[in-house]
Amino acid sequence: MTRSIPLFSIFLFVALFIPLFPSISIDQTLTLLLYLASAGFLYLHLKKTNFLFDSVLIFYISFVIFIAIGAIIFLNDSSFLINTLSSGDDLNNILDKYSLYMSIGFFAFIFSSFVFLFFRDYLLLNKKTIPINSRFIIPIVFLISLFISVIGFLLEPNYVSNLSQFFSGSLDGRDIRMATTLEDSSSSYAGKGIVNVIKYQLLPFTSLAFIILNKNRRFLILSTILVVFIVLIGEFRRAPALFFLISIFFYFLFFDNSLKKSPSVMKLFFYFIIFILAYTLLSLTLGRSSESIFLFTYELLYRIFISSAQTGTYIFQIIPAIMPELNGSSYIQNLPSFITGMDDWSFAAEIFYYIHGRQGGASFSFISEGYANFGIYGIFLTTILLSLLFSYVEYNFQKRSSDYLELAFYIFFLINLVPAFVMGSLVGPMINIILVRITIFLMNLVTISLFSVNRKN
Repeated sequence: MTRSIPLFSIFLFVALFIPLFPSISIDQTLTLLLYLASAGFLYLHLKKTNFLFDSVLIFYISFVIFIAIGAIIFLNDSSFLINTLSSGDDLNNILDKYSLYMSIGFFAFIFSSFVFLFFRDYLLLNKKTIPINSRFIIPIVFLISLFISVIGFLLEPNYVSNLSQFFSGSLDGRDIRMATTLEDSSSSYAGKGIVNVIKYQLLPFTSLAFIILNKNRRFLILSTILVVFIVLIGEFRRAPALFFLISIFFYFLFFDNSLKKSPSVMKLFFYFIIFILAYTLLSLTLGRSSESIFLFTYELLYRIFISSAQTGTYIFQIIPAIMPELNGSSYIQNLPSFITGMDDWSFAAEIFYYIHGRQGGASFSFISEGYANFGIYGIFLTTILLSLLFSYVEYNFQKRSSDYLELAFYIFFLINLVPAFVMGSLVGPMINIILVRITIFLMNLVTISLFSVNRKN
């Protein structure tokens, strides 16, 4: 298991901030100092973990890319902002405040993660566990989740029609994706309910566990990747398929060396298949016009560097000046509607509508969400609780790192859920964690029960 990283890459992101600051005000100076302090504590954290990729580092990278850079870009040029409620010095003060509060939350997370690291090391002393032999149950659960996912989207009333129009050239993949997204925004959790929960949450996890279990069977791995990719991209949604491919790369790059020992032809074929799938993912998201490449590139860059900061700054414009603090109501709104009994628009949907004038879900950092609910206290509360969760995940993985299911969950957590925590509400990723952990518990329970029955016989 090789997860070491080069030392110079730790401070690479910090260097991006320095030329972005315009005239350095007090708030901006504090922001820069907090980012530098965060990099320092990240270095101490990684030094203690022997410079391994872990959830804290993934959080650091994700936050810098998706939140921090966009926040500091607005300090230089607020013209990127659309439909602002403030202007002039008032807007500049809000942007300073937003960037400062993001850095406060960022530092609070990195610092508390470093502190919790000492408690984690103490708890790990002489507490390694014996992995549960779940070899036979993983393929069964994977095939069940794959079967439900395939049947689910094949039975969609408009799926066959949309697919035929796409291949005939009369309908773009982007149009289909937008249509299904708008339909989902007015439905229950995960859009169309339990089928989409299985397809977009459990299927990537179970397929990853299946691949890890069969890591030496290359043809089976390639077939699994291809089939799961087709299922995930079936409704022309980019994120699930993209994160699935990244998870596969991450596993073979940092957790398995068997690919390095494979013949050159096999390695080239493996990477070729991944390239073809990635190219297909890109093609399915493009329109038919000559401007499609430019549009895709613009949407990607906007989504990465600007979108979350755009909605985050809007929250700071309306709270508390126009709207009072939410006192936790946005967390309740993001729960599944079959739990709350509410079918109203969430706070994220309202923010998106105010900014863009259409339905959708706004992406803003969990720090912005904490501020919207409880002000500055919400920032400290959410970051400390999240760092505690991350520390527990690391602790649990180190205890059970040789378990296939725990390794799959750890990679799923790093690639799928850590960026989701950074870019959105705490509620969605927490629900996903609960779903996957329940699945792991049931799989282990079945394994232990059958093992006990076999021993008695």
